[in-house]
Amino acid sequence: LLFPLLTQALRRCYSCRSRGEKGDCRDTFMRPKTPVPGLPVESHTKFVDELPCSTGWCSKIMEGVDKNFGDDDYGIATERQCMSRAPSDLKERCAYVKRFHKQVFMCFCKGDLCNGGQGVQSSWVVMVVAVLSFL
Repeated sequence: LLFPLLTQALRRCYSCRSRGEKGDCRDTFMRPKTPVPGLPVESHTKFVDELPCSTGWCSKIMEGVDKNFGDDDYGIATERQCMSRAPSDLKERCAYVKRFHKQVFMCFCKGDLCNGGQGVQSSWVVMVVAVLSFL
């Protein structure tokens, strides 16, 4: 009886941005270690946050998926965040979209920390493979 209430109360998203294979936000995504309660977090060491999300909708945006970079360190920029609004049709999905005048690959999902690489993200893998097979 309490379990549905607890899962509804947990509405968080990973929040981070990085570029290239060495970034903390990239795929394969590594969930941040849980800090020990009471111990201070050293500044500039935590690059991935688990932030509350009022909408419950999270996104993962990959910029540069459609490009070939000669320098792997530059590579694909990956951003994970809370969405300020739910999609109008309330459906989870991935697609190429225009964002700030750039073509990006964006996935959005509903659920606690769903933009981290498991659960709905398994459908992200299917979508990425499907999209890449058409390129």
